[in-house]
Order: sequence, then C-alpha cells, then structure tokens
Amino acid sequence: MSKEIRVGDILKIKDFDPMNVDVSYIQSTIEKIPKDGTIDLHEAERLATMFLRCADYCADLIAQAIRLLGHRDAQKKSQKSTAIERKIKEKVPATAAREVYGNDEGYIKACNEYTEVQAWHTWISQKYDNLIRAHVLCKDIMKSHVQVRDVSGWDAVEEEIVPEKDKESTVKKDSSDDDLDDFEIDI
Repeated sequence: MSKEIRVGDILKIKDFDPMNVDVSYIQSTIEKIPKDGTIDLHEAERLATMFLRCADYCADLIAQAIRLLGHRDAQKKSQKSTAIERKIKEKVPATAAREVYGNDEGYIKACNEYTEVQAWHTWISQKYDNLIRAHVLCKDIMKSHVQVRDVSGWDAVEEEIVPEKDKESTVKKDSSDDDLDDFEIDI
C-alpha cells in the first residue's frame, strides 16, 4: 500500500526557513536551458519533460511560499500592534506610539522575515515562469519538426510486404495493353 501524502505535508511551514531551501535541483535544471536557444529535436523531447517536472516542483514551493507569506504577514501585523501597545504602556501618547512603532525590535524582525518570504516567492515564481517558457520552446521545436515533415511530404507509412510467390497471383494484366493490339500503325 502506498504512503498517504497530504497537502499539509507538502505545504508545511512550521519551522520553515525559505533561505535554507536546497535549490540545487532547480538551478541544475535551469542551467540546461541553452544560452543560444539552439535545441535539436532529440534534446527538445528530453528537455521538455525535464523542464515540466521541475516546474511542477516549483509550483509546490510557490504554494508553500504563498502560505508562508500569509502567515508572516499576520505576524508582522501582530508585531505592529504589540509594538504600539508597548509604546502606550511606556506612557508614549497613542498618536505618537502609532508613528514610532517602526523602531521596535520585534516589529523589525517580523518585517525582515516577511521580506525574506516575499523575495523567496518572487525568486521561485520567476524560476517557474522560466521553466514553463523553456518547456513551451521545446514543444514548439517538436511541433515545427512535425510541420516541416508534413510539408515535405515525408510519411512514415508502412507498406505491406508481399512474398515473391504471392506477387504473381496478385499482379493483374493491365487492360491498356489489350488496347494496343487493336491499334494499327502505318509505316
């Protein structure tokens, strides 16, 4: 029996640090995109699948980044409120507390964590887009090959192979040969 995989397991954010994610698989796949755009047919078939698989992996990470982004945004807002309340408890007038909460250490830390997730989300989204574009390029190369083959009249149609002994029985006498006997030629 196969192990159950839950979305919560894939999109886990508890103790998740986006700056410690191993991206070697993504980087190595991205490096396979030719710098000059030249891809032959065989390579296009292989790379199209590779790029799509990596883009799927990136899609999981994007979903995780979105979930973490919402979580860190809530933490940032909570830290803002806490910072304002702390200032008010320190006898800072409420209007001034709302203006100076930005120098609170907890709020600064929450803002930095939120920014890291935003950067992670932007980075992984861009890699996803590049991989999808590379996949489409490979598919276009394969389509253009099929179109050129069709225009050239090349068809890979198998002919029926008839054994030699059966060829004699299947050969019909051409009726146009009979017409030549009736035709008279004056010399």
